[in-house]
Amino acid sequence: MVNSFFKKSKKILLSQQQSTLSAAAIIIIMSVASYILGFVRQRIILSYFTPQQTSLFFASFRLSDLIFEILIFGTYTSALIPILTKTLKADGEKKAWEVSSRFLTITIVIFALFATIVGLFSNSFYKIITPGFSDLDIQKVANLSRILLISQVIFVASYILSGTLEASKRFLIPALAPVFYNLGIVIGILFLSERFDLTGAAIAVVIGATLHFMIQLPLALKLGFRPSLSLKLTQEVKSITKLALPRIVDLSFDQIQQTIELFLASLISTASYTYFTLGTTIRLLPVSLFGSSLAKAAFSTLSEQKDEPQKFARTFLATAYQILFCVIPIATLFIVLRIPVSRLFFGTKNFDWQATVETGFVIAAFAVAIVVQSLGLLLERAFYALHDTQTPVSISLITTSIIIVSEFILVQNLHLPVWSLAASASVGISFQITILIFLLQKRTIKLVSFKNFIPIFKIILSSFLAGLVMYLLMKILDVAIFDTQYTINLLILTLIVALSGLITYIGICFILKLDEVTLIIKLVKNQIKLAKPKPGVEPLTPPASENLS
Repeated sequence: MVNSFFKKSKKILLSQQQSTLSAAAIIIIMSVASYILGFVRQRIILSYFTPQQTSLFFASFRLSDLIFEILIFGTYTSALIPILTKTLKADGEKKAWEVSSRFLTITIVIFALFATIVGLFSNSFYKIITPGFSDLDIQKVANLSRILLISQVIFVASYILSGTLEASKRFLIPALAPVFYNLGIVIGILFLSERFDLTGAAIAVVIGATLHFMIQLPLALKLGFRPSLSLKLTQEVKSITKLALPRIVDLSFDQIQQTIELFLASLISTASYTYFTLGTTIRLLPVSLFGSSLAKAAFSTLSEQKDEPQKFARTFLATAYQILFCVIPIATLFIVLRIPVSRLFFGTKNFDWQATVETGFVIAAFAVAIVVQSLGLLLERAFYALHDTQTPVSISLITTSIIIVSEFILVQNLHLPVWSLAASASVGISFQITILIFLLQKRTIKLVSFKNFIPIFKIILSSFLAGLVMYLLMKILDVAIFDTQYTINLLILTLIVALSGLITYIGICFILKLDEVTLIIKLVKNQIKLAKPKPGVEPLTPPASENLS
């Protein structure tokens, strides 16, 4: 029995996920686990450090993230997977891993060069981008950033392994990697922060990055990965670089935007960057769970259908409806329950009422951004699947410029609090996806039509009515029944209100005959039918459809 268990486990870990649904399910489940650990990580940090100290820790990621996002993440999301997918189909798995290994070596050399320069001049860079911090705080941030550069070097190798595994439709291990990353950080902070202060938290990040890499290495080695010392630019490496270049330019502007957000937040107050970062964490939860997961799972299918406009459009629309069905009600919930969400996720002895309110306003201001950014991830991958990285980049540059200008006006001229940075992002990204939708339909078939908008209208209407129910119920319960100064009462109130909103949302969607709800009901019925024993027969083994072996 033990051998059978290990054989089944091994098969699950090594097997490919052929369908978009199965791939998305794995990614979503692992993303949930990763985000749970991520919030545990944030809460532990806030239990050890004040919002002012936490801002220094968050700010220390800025320079290392800037280099990584531009050089690695842009290539990973836009170019690495499409080129490796093409190589796999044309030349097989061995050739794909050779390309991956060579590209990894070249990228590490380039990254190490930039990391050395940034490490040497961190103090000078942070004096420019965090003008609101004191000289002592800037020195602390610079020292932390040098440690974090080590973690990013490890991430270079890890993300390239992730891209290669996903290109071969093996999503489980890459989806597990972030779970181990957050687990490593949590354990590291618990054991190191009390003794080494913020330095211990930075070392914990290095531990997490190492686990992110090590969990993927065994499968990569089994499938054909071998380290390469060659720096030769093969045709495949050149193709990856060429395809990624527009995305790299795009992310460069995005990183400039994030750096300016740090700049402006530091001028508002030292703690403001903590509020903004925590609000961003909440915002990225549904974006990652549903927007990124579904878009990522659909990417390979869209890439395969790039020469079949009808199929491409059907896949795109089906995925878009699924994303909106999930994220619009969540965005509504965050608007209504912004304060309870802020208190439940981040409320520690170091996180006072002002911090709770400030973070709550940031969460609410990000609500629109949650929806449009989730849809934007699918739109970007739709263009990448068509081997067009220039169009989304061009629009993104315009969008980023709009966001930056509005942020300066709201903070510098109107002197608004940190939530104004979130509001600027919501407006800017909304403009971006509107333009991308109209441009995409020129490449495929007509997407913008009354018929195609009907499911979206049903989702919006259902979410609005669910939000109204949640708002009224929360006011009644908060005043009449619950004393929410106690965490357990706040948790009960939040669960009751959220569950009521969910039931209302699903019920109205069912009444409106939304396809997504019908599909969920069919899946549940099928599972119940499979689990139900036939009359007079005692099942000794599970049905074939449930047998993973």
